[in-house]
Amino acid sequence: MQKEGSLKIEDSLAFLRSLLLNFAMLFLPIYFLQLGFNGWQTGVLLSLFTISALVVTFPMGVASDRLGSKHLIMIGLLLVAVFFFGIGTLQNFWLFVVLFFVGGFGNTTVQISVISVTYRIIRNFHRGARFGLFNTFSHLGSAAGIFIGGFLIIKSGFPPVLKFTGAMFIILIIFAFFIPKTKKSKFSLQFYKLDFMRKPVIVFVILMFLYSLHWGAEKTSFALFLKTVIGLNEMQIGIYIAAAICFLAIFSYFFGRKLDRRFGDARLLYIGLILSGVGHIFMTYPNLYSSFFFRVLHEIGDAGVMLVSFMAVSKLFSLKRIGGDGGALRSIMILGSFAGALIYGPVGYRFGYQWPILISGIIILTTCLLAFAFRKHLKV
Repeated sequence: MQKEGSLKIEDSLAFLRSLLLNFAMLFLPIYFLQLGFNGWQTGVLLSLFTISALVVTFPMGVASDRLGSKHLIMIGLLLVAVFFFGIGTLQNFWLFVVLFFVGGFGNTTVQISVISVTYRIIRNFHRGARFGLFNTFSHLGSAAGIFIGGFLIIKSGFPPVLKFTGAMFIILIIFAFFIPKTKKSKFSLQFYKLDFMRKPVIVFVILMFLYSLHWGAEKTSFALFLKTVIGLNEMQIGIYIAAAICFLAIFSYFFGRKLDRRFGDARLLYIGLILSGVGHIFMTYPNLYSSFFFRVLHEIGDAGVMLVSFMAVSKLFSLKRIGGDGGALRSIMILGSFAGALIYGPVGYRFGYQWPILISGIIILTTCLLAFAFRKHLKV
């Protein structure tokens, strides 16, 4: 077992991956418009990141159990570097299709492998604070990346920023050399299936699927809501989203410390879902300051739910299969996000972009009611 202090390299890697990834990801639709891609092409490219994640998350989780995470992280970082170099150099749509699948594959491999290492290293002592700190670093990286990336793109344009990002991912491979080795475990896929057949796991999986539907609403409708209803431009949208994410990052650590003081995982889940749902509903109010206030409330709620999901995986599943089991749960949540995008995209286009956000907020509150109703089976 590795020392608790060795987790710091995973914190740093989570921060830097999120930082670099978000230099350009939020602004890519603008880049595609400059390249002459139409709306259909933009939608296909952005969805490929999600589709590739959906395809490879569980296999990469199993691979991290069987092979260890260190070399998978190196391979994933290299693939992400190829992705950014490619889209910064080429301009052909069909080559972009290949690159986006490669980039999604690489990013998911890094993400799953780093989380797998984190689960294996964290001990029961101060587990909440350590999970909270990991989540804090990851989301602070996202917020900082959006701020810095927007500034760099305005100053230098897309191709130089994309190539620079690719170069930085190559350098980031150096960090992977310091990732601690973890024990390898090889199990039949039947064992992973049996892990998910237990009632507490089934209940938690259903709750997380319903909760993750709102991510699809945000992907398809929230930026458009801010642009068409609130009246923000692309840069202002980036600032709005990044500033709100900072609250998610801060409260991740705060809630983690609360859990270490026996606050109660189930209680935090209820509070998180209520704040997330209420915030999601009322951030559709067509006033910038009111919308931002409730967006912050939503992010604080998300911090609680995410932290409980980290804790639940560590409690519900065997450490020897934590990569595959955690990857399977993440696949289900990605599927929820994808399903949400398919459902809410047409709703926003036809009835107004506030409706997917409002409806998905109601579903989050419904998820909270279900969590309370099945509390006897909810082992968190």
